[in-house]
Amino acid sequence: MLKALYRPGRRYTDEELREKAREIFRELGRFPSRLEWARRSGVHAVTLMNRFAPDEVYERFRFRRAFARAVFGDTLEEKALAAIRRIAKELGRPPGAATYMKERLPWEPEVQELRWYFGSYQEAVRRAGWEPRGPRRRDYAEDELLAVLRDIGPKARYKDVMARKREDPRVPSPATIRDYFGSWKKALEAAFPELREKRRR
Repeated sequence: MLKALYRPGRRYTDEELREKAREIFRELGRFPSRLEWARRSGVHAVTLMNRFAPDEVYERFRFRRAFARAVFGDTLEEKALAAIRRIAKELGRPPGAATYMKERLPWEPEVQELRWYFGSYQEAVRRAGWEPRGPRRRDYAEDELLAVLRDIGPKARYKDVMARKREDPRVPSPATIRDYFGSWKKALEAAFPELREKRRR
């Protein structure tokens, strides 16, 4: 469907893409979905991602990061990380979102801007070199992590595990499972070795 919404063969400059992103951001007052971006800009989302977020690790954050970089530029990242580190140094610990808003200086980014740019406030804190504050994370045995996926099935998705965790806080988060195995794909292959065999054929 996306292919029908953009014109192949047209190579946009970085500045042209930035202007399209800023215009859409002004119109919507928020970040667009990939489909909204394609419809409004006439440019495939992959083009924006390849240009402004070629190094993003997690695919689900990649479009948001690319759009944020197009709108705000890399200066927002520098200001955000510097602000978090400054406040953390003053407090002796990483600030939560509410504390950040209370302690930030007028010219430093707001929490919502950090969420737009990094995907979440917690990710911004991690990029600044701190582990976000919150309940102490439990260490899970590998068998416990695999059991969650096996209980759902070989088509288990990130949001499926999150739904289980909402029902039972003792269930490991999908991020814990993903980080333990290195990727969601590797986690599923560890739980269901037959998936690895299918991909080899």
